[in-house]
Amino acid sequence: TLSKAFGLAGARIGTLIASPQLRVDSGYDTNLFGSKTAPTGDGYVLGAPSIALRSDWTLHGVNLGATGTLTRYISHGRQRSNEYALHGGGHFDLGMLVVSGAASHSLISERHGVNGAPLSVGRPSQYKSTTQSMNASYDLAPLLLSLSASHEKIAYHALQLRAGTVASQDFRDADQWSVEGKITYAPSDVAALAIRGRWQHARAKISARTNDKIEFAVSHSADVGMFRGAGTIGYLRQNFSNPQ
Repeated sequence: TLSKAFGLAGARIGTLIASPQLRVDSGYDTNLFGSKTAPTGDGYVLGAPSIALRSDWTLHGVNLGATGTLTRYISHGRQRSNEYALHGGGHFDLGMLVVSGAASHSLISERHGVNGAPLSVGRPSQYKSTTQSMNASYDLAPLLLSLSASHEKIAYHALQLRAGTVASQDFRDADQWSVEGKITYAPSDVAALAIRGRWQHARAKISARTNDKIEFAVSHSADVGMFRGAGTIGYLRQNFSNPQ
């Protein structure tokens, strides 16, 4: 593989700092379809333009980004793919309270028959990944309280076959939610005690079972000269809706 990147670091747009970049890769894949018996090779070119924006503010902050990935093969045109990734986040500093959040959305291609389908007969399968997260922390030194929540969704596109037909991949879709709370007691720079609780709900169609996970943990750390000691004790329970 040969790779070349062109970029501009730190271009200012008002109170935002922009970093655009273009990366170009070229190479040769000796086994495009991941076959053990009849490997097929092909050359490819990949172009990936991207831009990142971040704020240059005193307290609050915002960051945005976008990336595109275009992959083209020389002899196997149907294996081409267009992908993208978008993300954004920010934090608000309100004194003792800091609130932050982030979100992303991506279109991703799967290669080499990872879904069990022979990619040589059609286009690569693709799926969309969407995530959101929120976090709030409250500093009551020596106590720090934090609460976070997140969600991730995976949604697969239909698989395009050579004959013009499509095969639904909805059975591979998945969702996951989680909420976590944490209390940290740090009376000094060399010792801390934390209590954490977490709930997670996951649902995957391919396994035909939904599961809920609950975790509680107590951890501590302490520095003694050049040594640091740390330990955790906790409890985890996971319930499946279809355990068999």
